[in-house]
Amino acid sequence: MITIPIRHNLEAGFTLIELMIASLILVMGVVSVMSMVLFALSANFTSKVESTALHLTEQKLEELKSLPIDNSRLNGPGNPLDSENNIDFNATPDPLYSSSISMTLNKFKNTRISFETRWNIGTAGAQKIITVATRNSAETPYRLKPLSLQVVKAP
Repeated sequence: MITIPIRHNLEAGFTLIELMIASLILVMGVVSVMSMVLFALSANFTSKVESTALHLTEQKLEELKSLPIDNSRLNGPGNPLDSENNIDFNATPDPLYSSSISMTLNKFKNTRISFETRWNIGTAGAQKIITVATRNSAETPYRLKPLSLQVVKAP
């Protein structure tokens, strides 16, 4: 009599361990992609806030630069400066040398954020040193360092 050996196909399907390892790899990939998306959204919001602060600072600086050097608005001194010649936002603002504005960042979600702009007018001989800084004044976790610009205006 001839005996034919019976072969069992041991690789017919996935085992439970192989399925769990594949699921773990898939979950790690999805979590990585989600964290990148959340980081990108956060960076986008921060960029919008910084861009708006820069625009407001440039706008005020251009307004002050366009005034004649003997204009009363350039008499100063305005808001105090810190040791690094930046506007000191810890000091009480001078109402004649500061402004606040609330802007909409996202029309659809009605996201509003408040900005505070302060400036200082210093003198160096006949020249005026104009320092302008803007920060977001809302008490949010996205409170950023004030954005500061400085220019020298000569007669």
